Amino acid sequence: DPFYPKCNLATGECETSGGGDISDSGDTEIPDSSDSTDSGDSDTNDDDSDSDTSDSSSDTTSDDDADTAEESVGKTVMTEDFEDGGTNWTIVPATEETPCWEIGAPTSGPEAANGGTNVAATNLAGNYLPNCKDLFYYKTSISVPSSGKPEINFYAWVDLIGNGYSPFDYVEVLVKKSEDTWELTDTGVPLVADTPSALSALDNHKTKITKQLGTNYYKFTGDLSAFKGKSVDIGFRFTSDGSDEAAGFYLDD
Repeated sequence: DPFYPKCNLATGECETSGGGDISDSGDTEIPDSSDSTDSGDSDTNDDDSDSDTSDSSSDTTSDDDADTAEESVGKTVMTEDFEDGGTNWTIVPATEETPCWEIGAPTSGPEAANGGTNVAATNLAGNYLPNCKDLFYYKTSISVPSSGKPEINFYAWVDLIGNGYSPFDYVEVLVKKSEDTWELTDTGVPLVADTPSALSALDNHKTKITKQLGTNYYKFTGDLSAFKGKSVDIGFRFTSDGSDEAAGFYLDD
């Protein structure tokens, strides 16, 4: 109690400090049973503690709700670095020609992975091929969390022929519900590029990765909020026209 000094019940001595006036600390008496009603006050405080416990129980319930709502926030559902050679991925060429995707250690473009050794690229050893429209997708469906803001994040080195208005050669990130078909998925998800400027590697609609950036691996982020709580398949589609090839697209992490 801030209004009374601290006392030693064994000796009857009290400190002179405190809010109450003590004329002679030696005369301070240990409270008798009549003063034990103060203990009743303590019991009242105990009742208050029980109330606090009830409040804590409410808080715990709230925390549980919060935990349920945020159980997937910050959680990585799937990750890939291609160090196993991309065993979980499938390349679907648009024609019977050589597929326009490869997995391995690059000797052209950035000549290195963003991390480790391997990447997925439009060509590991030279410029990409013309007239491509090949799909490169993850074979296992992914359950998108129903809470938070689900995203896909990846790193890419980009050197593709195109501009904001006319992306002649480009890569799109495709997401479809597991029950749908890739043929019906004709638009890539909107992306944000952590590049020198917002559109330095994207077209004006921000759904196509294009342009001759070709300097570093940059981080790209796609918003998957439209697929919350759904089971989806994720892929990358590379498209090139019949002329003017460049180093290409190198995907990692």
